[in-house]
Amino acid sequence: MTGFLPGMIDRQDVIIRVTLRSVAHGGNLGAIAPQRTLMRLLITVSFLVVAVIHLLPLPGVLGNSQLATLYGVEISDPNLAILLRHRAVLFGLLGTGCAIAAFVPSWQNAMLIAAGISTVSFLLLAVTTGGYNTALTRVVTADIVAIVCLALAAVLRVLAARGR
Repeated sequence: MTGFLPGMIDRQDVIIRVTLRSVAHGGNLGAIAPQRTLMRLLITVSFLVVAVIHLLPLPGVLGNSQLATLYGVEISDPNLAILLRHRAVLFGLLGTGCAIAAFVPSWQNAMLIAAGISTVSFLLLAVTTGGYNTALTRVVTADIVAIVCLALAAVLRVLAARGR
């Protein structure tokens, strides 16, 4: 029986769509759900990795000794201490947002943009300035990992939106 009202889907249409979907997945209709589940899992893990990376500077808010440990520099200027401690707070917010985005898809685009801008801008500053110490080399390495995770999450979100 075909649909008797415009826009209604009849049984034959459903069978055709399911069959086409099955063919697109190698004839294995059961492959669709696990593939989407794997994509969601990888997106979640990617955001959690980025969250952890951005939460690592948070102890810097506690004071100069924590900042010295994080960045390998002595902080003797109180103005610099204030700026770096505030930076730690901002990274705490960014990391928290990424952790939320891991489980709340409506947050993901905004956090991809925010974390992406933050991470890429730091890498550009580090590369164009150069001469940074071993502690900042670790930060650069962590930010490269974060960029890879953000890129993976972005690609997977696009593929998921396209129904792949």
